[in-house]
Amino acid sequence: MNTALEYFYIGFDFYKKGFLDEAIEQYKIAINLDSNFARAYNFLGIAYFDKGFLDEAIEQYKIAISLDSNDATSYYNLALGYYKKGLLDKAIEQYEIAINLNPNDVKVYYNLGTVYSDKGLLNEAIEQYKIAISLDSNDATSYYNLALTYYKKGLLDEAIEQYEIAINLNPNFASAYKNIALIYADKGMYDEAIEMLKKACLLGSESACDFLKKFGISI
Repeated sequence: MNTALEYFYIGFDFYKKGFLDEAIEQYKIAINLDSNFARAYNFLGIAYFDKGFLDEAIEQYKIAISLDSNDATSYYNLALGYYKKGLLDKAIEQYEIAINLNPNDVKVYYNLGTVYSDKGLLNEAIEQYKIAISLDSNDATSYYNLALTYYKKGLLDEAIEQYEIAINLNPNFASAYKNIALIYADKGMYDEAIEMLKKACLLGSESACDFLKKFGISI
């Protein structure tokens, strides 16, 4: 007879292959064999989350936390669940706990910044993105989101600067080219905007291509 840990790893193997129902089944067997297996509850929650079963995912994350209150990952996952349900304040609370437990996890600051941005707390969002960048200066997405937030504040030059850094880190970042184009258009720099739209279109941005076609501009 397999142990709880063995069933857990069978479930994880199914999960990696995209077989969520099979993963859930194996995680449940692991939990039946060891009801204190916090990691199994956490991973069961992840599988539920990926299936869109948010309430079930949140329930599992809470059980995982009750069994191991020092695991930052469970709080992070719980925050994701709350965010997906639109419960932004609850998401912030869980992200802050995750940060206290693991202050070097870049993705927590990045996601916390996104929640603040969604709440319209742009200064707080900027602060979180800057922390994320300080921890990983090679993450193009953090610069991209910092640029988005600067744009929301009307700080166009600052936004362009951050988009350019994102592009330097990821030259195929179509959305960054497109958003720079929008800023150039706002500034009346139409030739520059068109050049950025062309680059975005060539990189697969359908909206950039549609805009160019609308005005009869060839790539």
